[in-house]
Amino acid sequence: MQPSLSAAASELLAQAERGEINDAHARLLALAERELITQAIQRAGNNQAKAARWLGLSRLTVRLKLTQLGLRQAPLDGDAAE
Repeated sequence: MQPSLSAAASELLAQAERGEINDAHARLLALAERELITQAIQRAGNNQAKAARWLGLSRLTVRLKLTQLGLRQAPLDGDAAE
């Protein structure tokens, strides 16, 4: 289970205070994006078009995000089925 947004922010800021990281903002946004897209895809029964509508994104953007986040395998070169 993912930590709450508040807990994640607190931990990231504590790491920043200790000098361990200098990109707390980017890390929190990445965590939030991953969780939101994961939940949208699950709730939509893996229907990317439906999840995209809910998120206010294009289906192509959702597909790209899924690949970038490691939640979908990248298509093979020359894969006409995609």
